[in-house]
Amino acid sequence: MRPFIQDRLTALSKSGAKSLAGLCMVLSLAACSRTLTWEEEVPLNTGETLVLKRAMEWRLQGGAGNPFNFGMRPDVDKQVLEFRYRDKDYVYSGGAAVGWIAVSKEGLPVLVATPADWAWAVRNHYYCIVPFYVQFLPDATGRSWTWVRPIEPWLYGLPYNVLANFPRLNEHAKQRYAVADRVERDATYRREQPERTVITPDYKSRSCIADPASK
Repeated sequence: MRPFIQDRLTALSKSGAKSLAGLCMVLSLAACSRTLTWEEEVPLNTGETLVLKRAMEWRLQGGAGNPFNFGMRPDVDKQVLEFRYRDKDYVYSGGAAVGWIAVSKEGLPVLVATPADWAWAVRNHYYCIVPFYVQFLPDATGRSWTWVRPIEPWLYGLPYNVLANFPRLNEHAKQRYAVADRVERDATYRREQPERTVITPDYKSRSCIADPASK
């Protein structure tokens, strides 16, 4: 076989090997994930307490600023919050940083989140509003949630009741977190971000996006 042809075959063989190795790495990354599950005791504004079941999937992925900085990070879009209230099951699955579960005077449980967290506002075109929170209302099935703005005034002043500093892969997570556990875990969070611990009527976000229609 001529040297030129032999060199070309060798180069093609190496190129194919690299492509196969790259494909294998991608498949390995896609398969590398782990889901953490836990429960929380959530005191409601009605005086009742419900048990919230949560699940957060962690998977190997690149960093937001550096896609080659691989690490195990939470896939917030795949988080699940599930609870039962007055003989009805409710399930929320999505990428909002839910901090409150509250019950309206009509007996309907609603969720409230801080839209600036986890880039939810950017991904959902949720523009600046005061106060900068987002409220979710369930449909009849309890599995589909619609966000509304602004949030309803009866929510003002309610303290948060959903764990913010959720368990990480490198710790021994509890099966259930009591109210005292949440208070202890979120001590720094509560001190540094008061608007994320009590719904504040005049809360403005410095990172919110202005509505293009208002210009």
